[in-house]
Amino acid sequence: VEPRQGRVDEEALERYGRAIHRARSLGLEVTIALVDAVWPSWLGQEAWLLPWVVPHVLEHARRVVSAYASEAVGVIVFAQPEELVARGFLHAAAPPWRRGAQQEAHFASAQIDGIMETLRSDPVVGPRLVESSAVLSLSGAPEELVEARASLDVDELYVRSLLRGSGPTCAQEGLLVQRGDEWRVGASGELLSALL
Repeated sequence: VEPRQGRVDEEALERYGRAIHRARSLGLEVTIALVDAVWPSWLGQEAWLLPWVVPHVLEHARRVVSAYASEAVGVIVFAQPEELVARGFLHAAAPPWRRGAQQEAHFASAQIDGIMETLRSDPVVGPRLVESSAVLSLSGAPEELVEARASLDVDELYVRSLLRGSGPTCAQEGLLVQRGDEWRVGASGELLSALL
């Protein structure tokens, strides 16, 4: 959405908007995750340690919520904040590729909590925030998804992902695929019925 600082990719916003609209037309409710496991490279590998990053995250949240307010039922700011910190600062499995950096992990976690607190009171974003208490991946078999969903006592599920991504931290499966200018369901009927 903002590949370079201060340069918003309007085409990307429109593309996400079309995908969200298509999902809604299929009867799916869409909750947007603003930060999953990646962020723009210009924020730096240690983005969650840098105080100057906070205003950029707040601006991004307001931009996205404003763009999709009529289609999305809610917004999750950080899909998995604990995992984001643990993978990056404790287990060296994601940027910034640190292992056992306890002090930095504590600071990053506090900064993420501060961002969340600020957005809860934000007049644009706050009313749209939802908490996700369960994360499901589409990479398993549909029957595994049905089983996992049945074992969870939650109303809101965060499913990775509406769209298939690319790169080391991406979602390998998605519900929708794009062919030219048209969006189609890329998931099997069995998988869709497991989600609904």
